[in-house]
Amino acid sequence: MRNRLRTILCCLIGLPLCGCSVLGQDPVSGYLFTSMTVPYSVDLNNTPVPDRSGSGSIVRIREPITQAGLYTELNTNAIADIGRKYGLEKVYFADMKTFSIFSVWRTQTLILYGEGIDREVAEAIPAEE
Repeated sequence: MRNRLRTILCCLIGLPLCGCSVLGQDPVSGYLFTSMTVPYSVDLNNTPVPDRSGSGSIVRIREPITQAGLYTELNTNAIADIGRKYGLEKVYFADMKTFSIFSVWRTQTLILYGEGIDREVAEAIPAEE
C-alpha cells in the first residue's frame, strides 16, 4: 500500500513538471528556461580537425501578452556571413547553441568549425549584396 501511494504521488508531482520541457515555441525549448548546445550537422564521417571557428547569433523577442505570434529578430547567423567574417574557407561542422527565457527572449548562436584563410585575404574578398 505504501509503495502504491508513493508511485501515485510521484506521478502527480512528475506529470506537471514534464510540461516544462514541451510547452515552448521550438521542438527543443523549455517553457521557463532553455540553455543547450546541439550539433547542427550530424554527418561527421571523416571530418578533419578544424583550425578555426566563428559564430553568429540571432536574438528573437516575442510579444507574450496577446499570443498573436508577433516577434522580431535581430542580427544574422547565415553560414556564408559568419564564414566571411571569421575567414573560414571550408566549414566542416557546426553547433547550434540556444538560450531562451519564458519563450519570450531567445538567442540562437550558430558556431562554425572549419579551415581558415588569412585575415588579410578574407578582408580583400568583396562582400556579396
